Amino acid sequence: MAELPARRMTRQRRRNVLAQFSRLPLEIVRQIVTMAAEGNIGYASRWVAQSLAVVCQEFRDAVEPVLMATVRLSRKHHATISAQRDRLPRTMHFINHIDDSFAPPPCVSLASFSGRMTALYTWVVNYGLPVAPWVTIHDNFPGYHQRRLERPYAFFHGVTRLHIQYYALSSISLTALPVSITHIVLTLSFFILNELEDFKAEVTALLASNRNVRRVLLRTLHFRPREAVDLVADYETLATQLHESRIWVDDSVAYGSDASGAMAHLYYEEANEQDSVWFLGRQLYHATPPA
Repeated sequence: MAELPARRMTRQRRRNVLAQFSRLPLEIVRQIVTMAAEGNIGYASRWVAQSLAVVCQEFRDAVEPVLMATVRLSRKHHATISAQRDRLPRTMHFINHIDDSFAPPPCVSLASFSGRMTALYTWVVNYGLPVAPWVTIHDNFPGYHQRRLERPYAFFHGVTRLHIQYYALSSISLTALPVSITHIVLTLSFFILNELEDFKAEVTALLASNRNVRRVLLRTLHFRPREAVDLVADYETLATQLHESRIWVDDSVAYGSDASGAMAHLYYEEANEQDSVWFLGRQLYHATPPA
């Protein structure tokens, strides 16, 4: 979804805004401004940063935590973000869309990390920073350094929720994930359609090996509608056969000729729906309560 253009804050508009708020207690003003920033940051971040935050210092102080709550590091903004590292310790959601060359800031309240597995490896192993409890990785194919490790997912220790945006079967099984993980979201790559039986075995092994996992959510975002229907039917049968209530499915599709629809959806989601993505979908098997 395209971002709304920032509405220019003229001097007259600034005076009008300040006049309206001058009659209210300062604490209420801060709450109103914070709510306005939170309500618009997903769709109109430019307006929040370039209009709302520049009204006055009080507005700036109220908006700053909202602006810094989610930071997306891209090649375009690499230099700008690097120059403002002192603003990042309060960041809650850090999204890294470049390689692992960025020296991460010492975030003290990081709730989630999104990026490639190599970037997370650098964050945790090379810089010694704690891993965020919620992690979103682009795919599940380890980099060179991880492939040489005896326990390639060891640096995930402490992660409680894991989302893989393009999941495909790899040489490293999901059973190698640490037992700290309770919620797993697998947005399935369309390549999985050629390996459905092997993937069923992988899901079965994961659930059998880790009783701490409360939910495995399978998503069909990269599929065509017909493919999504077929996969859901397959896994509904599997969940029933296993009497397994931890398998969930989200059969939404966002297929485009160049997969741009799915990518746009994932980009928006990782920045704006970190609290809810873990609980999407529907349960495929409902255990019958004992009589």
